[in-house]
Amino acid sequence: MLATYGAGENPPLAELLATSSSLPAPNRAAPCARQVRLALAAALRRAGYAPWLLAMGVLAIAALQEPAMLRAYGIRLPWQAAWAVGFGLVAVLAAGLPGSRFAGTQVSASLALTSLVALALAALLAMVDLSFGRAGALANALLWWLGFVLSFYQFAIVQVASRGARWPLAAAALATAALLAVVLAVRFDGRDWSAPVLAATLLAALAATAAARAFASGHHAHRHPR
Repeated sequence: MLATYGAGENPPLAELLATSSSLPAPNRAAPCARQVRLALAAALRRAGYAPWLLAMGVLAIAALQEPAMLRAYGIRLPWQAAWAVGFGLVAVLAAGLPGSRFAGTQVSASLALTSLVALALAALLAMVDLSFGRAGALANALLWWLGFVLSFYQFAIVQVASRGARWPLAAAALATAALLAVVLAVRFDGRDWSAPVLAATLLAALAATAAARAFASGHHAHRHPR
């Protein structure tokens, strides 16, 4: 039974994220999209402006300190600094994502969050290169965005899912996801789009989704009826 709220009274976010449980399957797409929007809004609100301002500051320092001659050796300080900056942003924002007993909502929210971080940083990187008159800024930004999402979205999924696990298991899962994300980021930064690298991103996605489903099932099994 859904609780009844008076005028002007808002239900808790956790309850809003579970409103699709009583809907038939064909009608769950729209509530799932709404839950993802609510989860993203909650994560952004909890993180505040400080992480974004810090990220912009780090990228600005990297851009201003980059000697032009390094580009001839394949060293692009702002672009390479953005991997670490984006990793930090994903970790901070994913920590604020509300959990859900629906694995689909959990995975979709993590993917949307990672895509949002990657899009914001890719836009900043493109603006930096365009301001210096460097060619291929938009194409480089698009490739960087895609590589970042493929590298780090599985980490965001595992970070949200591991909150429901015991700390040794959660720590092991987070460490494994972080290590894999870093390895993939190094490969994508080197423009390695080979089949083994892409296969690794697919396997990572499957493993992360399985973790999310396991958490969702365990969370549902331990809920007490009202």
